Amino acid sequence: MKRREFLESAALAALAGGCLSRRRGTHAPAEQETPDVSRREPLRVAVIGAGGQGFINVQRICATGDEIVALCDVDETALASALDFLASRRGIRTYRDFRVLFERERDLDAVFIATPDHGHALQVQWALERKIPVYVEPPLARTLAETRRLHTLARAARVPLWLGIQGRTAKEFHRAEKCLATGMLGNLHTVTAWTNRPVWPQGIQRPEGTDPIPASLDWNLWLGSAPVRPYREGFYHAFNWRGWRDFGTGALGDSGCHLFLLPFTAAKIPPPSSVACLQGSVAGESYPRATHVRFNCAGKKRGWFRRKQTLGVTIDWYDGGLKPEGESFAKVAAAFNGKFPASGCLLQGENGIWLSAGLDGREQWLALGNETQLRQVEMHPACREITGGTRNIPLQRVFLNALRMKMDDILADGCPVAMLETILCGCVAQQMDTDIPLFWNTGENRFEKNFANFANAFVDQPLREGW
Repeated sequence: MKRREFLESAALAALAGGCLSRRRGTHAPAEQETPDVSRREPLRVAVIGAGGQGFINVQRICATGDEIVALCDVDETALASALDFLASRRGIRTYRDFRVLFERERDLDAVFIATPDHGHALQVQWALERKIPVYVEPPLARTLAETRRLHTLARAARVPLWLGIQGRTAKEFHRAEKCLATGMLGNLHTVTAWTNRPVWPQGIQRPEGTDPIPASLDWNLWLGSAPVRPYREGFYHAFNWRGWRDFGTGALGDSGCHLFLLPFTAAKIPPPSSVACLQGSVAGESYPRATHVRFNCAGKKRGWFRRKQTLGVTIDWYDGGLKPEGESFAKVAAAFNGKFPASGCLLQGENGIWLSAGLDGREQWLALGNETQLRQVEMHPACREITGGTRNIPLQRVFLNALRMKMDDILADGCPVAMLETILCGCVAQQMDTDIPLFWNTGENRFEKNFANFANAFVDQPLREGW
């Protein structure tokens, strides 16, 4: 048994089933046995962002038997709801300012972060500087420069940094990885993803005026390092921040991490060399309502498609309800009785096409060679004998058990940086009022040639004074 396979088996034995399908490493010693995690001390965990996905994190951490020692949220309403759920647990400390939390909580084993995108960079940085493992909701950060700094810091500090993409532990995802690893598609040349999001206001101007700030909300702390603006009810907190460039990353940052996970994980696609927003007009300080973004990813990294051939993949992204067209997408619509799935990702190779349908990728479809229609993977002859995990396991649980068992091989593989860089390059293109390609130099972490000065202004943006 390979070492990585052993580690995965050990982790999931602790979870009573399932598996993490990751790359294989060196052989494990024959005498090594599955660690016994039935007798263990609970990990001490802090949660920053207690509402929305943060509340789901609270629930799933509790299910592991680990100890939530601190909660932080700028809104007392979210804190109250989380504390009500945790009513049977005593001694939980609450904070409004994450900086105070990190100054006072000195013995944390992990921190979970589920705040708006603009808060991630500083919150993750404070944790990494204190050697605290981090689980953060996607995307990792709002800008390319923040993402690069955090990844560099995590590697230098050798601190686990995980992105909370739940699909990673789905049995359907693992089966898809295993099937694609056989090389059945041949050389991959095109990836196309689409979503019906945004489902929040986008493509709008900043609202005028101001509204009274709710007594439960610390608006200054919610703004954090972002520029000051008046509070407006229903436009920013607690959900609609995603469409604003100061706070979020739009539909691409929200859904791209889920839809791009399979191709970037399975094929090891490198960051883009160029990106262009072919459709979508800039609207003030928010992202466009609907866009078509094209990436050209050509580099020396090779995946499982053709090991001796330089990888070159075109990636198309559609949001706001825009849909791709062509023969392959007619097959997609036909598989769903003529109704195109609201979200999905199609991988096109020289030998066939693979569809991951839905935002969570719970339906996988395949057509090879001259097959005229897609078939669900479990029914396709090429995949019938290939299985995934035995069940779906919450990613939060996998993360905490990997920490508990000190599984460095698993922990080091929790943040797909090339995918994040691709998505954030697309976010820059969406903010540029042109369909001319922008050329990205990943080694230098900057744009070159066309409109480079304008584009690079979005790569790294200043923090508000005092932050």
